[in-house]
Amino acid sequence: MTAQIAVAKLLLDLADRRGARFDVSMSRRDMADHLGLTVEEACRVLSRFAEARIIAIPDIRQIEIVD
Repeated sequence: MTAQIAVAKLLLDLADRRGARFDVSMSRRDMADHLGLTVEEACRVLSRFAEARIIAIPDIRQIEIVD
């Protein structure tokens, strides 16, 4: 599984339980550890998703699924 797929799956799982805009209770490092990624990989993927307007990151602990 690629890093993008792993992060997307995690975000969609969280959105299914919490709605399109949700608080992320884990740090980026915890997210990366959970997915078996480096923290740099996880942050890069989140940045790419935000640049592509797939997600919005209103603040460090919140993510919104846009598309």
